[in-house]
Amino acid sequence: MKRLFLTLLGAAVLAVPAVQAQKVNREALNAAIEKSDAEIQDPKKAAKAATWIKRAQAYYAALEAPTKGVFTTMPSALLKSTCGNPKSQESVKLASGPAEAFDYNYITVYLQGDKVVAWTQKKQMVGSLYKNMMAALDKAYELDPKQASKVKSELEKIVNFYKQEGNVNVDAGQYERAAQAYRNAYMAEQRPAYGAALEPVLLYNAGYLLTIDGAKNPKSYTLGEKCLRAAQHDGYQDTDGSSYYYLFHCYYGQTQQAEGEARAALLQKAKQALLDGVQKFPTNENIISALQSLYMSEPTVGNPSELVDMIKAAVERDPQSVDMWSSLALLNYQLKDFAAAVAAGMKAVELAPDSFDTNYRLGIFHAAEGDAVLDKMRETNYTRQADYDADLAAANAAYRAATPWLEKAHGIQPENRSIVETLKSIFFRLRDEEGMMAKYEEYNALLQQM
Repeated sequence: MKRLFLTLLGAAVLAVPAVQAQKVNREALNAAIEKSDAEIQDPKKAAKAATWIKRAQAYYAALEAPTKGVFTTMPSALLKSTCGNPKSQESVKLASGPAEAFDYNYITVYLQGDKVVAWTQKKQMVGSLYKNMMAALDKAYELDPKQASKVKSELEKIVNFYKQEGNVNVDAGQYERAAQAYRNAYMAEQRPAYGAALEPVLLYNAGYLLTIDGAKNPKSYTLGEKCLRAAQHDGYQDTDGSSYYYLFHCYYGQTQQAEGEARAALLQKAKQALLDGVQKFPTNENIISALQSLYMSEPTVGNPSELVDMIKAAVERDPQSVDMWSSLALLNYQLKDFAAAVAAGMKAVELAPDSFDTNYRLGIFHAAEGDAVLDKMRETNYTRQADYDADLAAANAAYRAATPWLEKAHGIQPENRSIVETLKSIFFRLRDEEGMMAKYEEYNALLQQM
């Protein structure tokens, strides 16, 4: 019965005729702000916290007016009954796929499959909305700290608004706008009256998005760096080292616009971000790869052997650390010293024999040895069949050595498609050896099922 009621209610709502244009009562919103402007000029009213809370509410009403009533998953018919018919409509492509863009006076709304997935706001009702809201709430709290709960309530609305703005702008591909929205939310949380735990993940989100945006807007790297450093300082709980990896990109991105000593200083900061990251997250392959690339492309940073020595020293300090052996293996793999990668990878497997990562990586290191031999063979003009056969045997031996580790990794994660694909390819290469064709057929059949 309840479901039927909701269905009928929804049908009734959708049946409302769509208005012809987005209606926002700008005059009433401006009138409320003008009234507040007059009230704060009155000494008696300006001395009351309630006056300033009311002022913040007037500005918040102007803030939310263009998007009020719009929400993700909203059907297009309900959108039109809320905002009216769009001025225009066009097909666009978002990161998540094709979409229809509905253009209104104040916002552009994006729909996929007849549902709202995101929107962007084109203009504000009045200027300096955020600044004026914060100033009003700060003043209210200053005048009467006993009104903290009311001030907090207004701050929570503002925080939630900007969180949503961040989310929908990410989905719309507007990363700079999304980053600003997350920053606004975090700065609102920092107000004394907010009184709840801060969410430094908002700053991390902003820094991450500005790092991406920096590829087309280099100025974003500078602000991205500030956001990421502030997030780390305020206790952002990085789980995999990504904040250090993006911080590196922010520093390195700034070198595009720098010269001389300024560029050299930025390079050292970029290097240090990665070194700090690899110390805390020694198996982050992005960080290790970035370190290797930085050393190889920027000779002034140092010699790549420094990295190996650094990781080796860490291993000597803690020879039972699976992470440090894995880090040493990954670094050697990045430096294409596959024999050293295999040796370090073997130590990691000995310490963690049932780990997916250690088994999978060791298999990949062995396979890379085989790939390296084949690369050498393609560049060699053989004059003796015996030399060719010896190299081919060495390549196949490396591939054979990879299979038990990859099969063990497959046993740990049987749904991992990439391992099945790798095993299929290796066994096909070895198909002329005894038992290998049957293995190929086994993994080929499994891959088809997946």
